[in-house]
Amino acid sequence: LIALAALTACSQTIRQDESAPSGTECACCEDGAALPAWVDAPNFQILSERVAASGPPTLESIASLQARGYGLVIDLRTDNEPGFAAERAAVEAAGLRYIHIPVAGIGFDLTDAAKLRDALADAPEGHVLLHCRSGGRAGALWGLAQGFDQGMLPAEAAALAKESGRTVSDPAAAKVATELNSAIKPKN
Repeated sequence: LIALAALTACSQTIRQDESAPSGTECACCEDGAALPAWVDAPNFQILSERVAASGPPTLESIASLQARGYGLVIDLRTDNEPGFAAERAAVEAAGLRYIHIPVAGIGFDLTDAAKLRDALADAPEGHVLLHCRSGGRAGALWGLAQGFDQGMLPAEAAALAKESGRTVSDPAAAKVATELNSAIKPKN
């Protein structure tokens, strides 16, 4: 929990179309850590001082991720989604760590959020690219994990999920709230 809280110390979300050039420093980060560098991937945006989310990176951009400060790629796509196998091979060939947490549609739950938290806690040095096919599942799962770890109200976590992924659908944000509500609701 402490590691994930440290990763979210910088709470600003920067989207690809906003100012976030490589090497930009996060004004809210005490140690002056550089934000994750931009990656050629759909719907790219920075979630924290260490984590960025997007759709799938191009195979060409994967080759440069390590040089751009990345150490880990977390893929939320299922095995049958296009590009899954080729990406895994490209990430490993580039010398990066690859973690697969398959999530289908809005089928994510707190178990998946815990897997994300564990992956971030065990991440090698460097930035982390969290992605799915469009960035929606990445934003939703990020919102759920952050909501749980930071003790947010379900509506706050759903709002964070919507902010954390351009393509987070209303049903996915509602799923974040439902999952978080089930976690905090007293069991009889």
